[in-house]
Amino acid sequence: MQTVYFYGHSDDLVEVEGSVAGCAEYDVLDDMLASAGRYGAHARFAIIHEGVEKLHVIAVYADNGTWTFMPVLVDDENRLIDDWVISVQHSSQCDHSMSLTISVPDDASVIRLPAQ
Repeated sequence: MQTVYFYGHSDDLVEVEGSVAGCAEYDVLDDMLASAGRYGAHARFAIIHEGVEKLHVIAVYADNGTWTFMPVLVDDENRLIDDWVISVQHSSQCDHSMSLTISVPDDASVIRLPAQ
């Protein structure tokens, strides 16, 4: 198993750290502008395992200038493997961000989903 760590930085960057494919710094300004609403703006990511989207991650930049991250099941038929451990806590990397940590299989990958 590998660990993937999501957190926000600045008002337009999402950091995805870890050693699986797709871990990088993402400039999500365009996503934020396209999705701005009452509760802030968001960007979307997916964790892929065995060619299937297993988990979506929603990165939310709130109106109060803070980041939070939500794991979202893709559907009720694509269950996570039991040893996928998911935790949310205050980020040790950025004072105005929560972080989302997920244990994923070694062959998992992260992709950024198109803005909605």
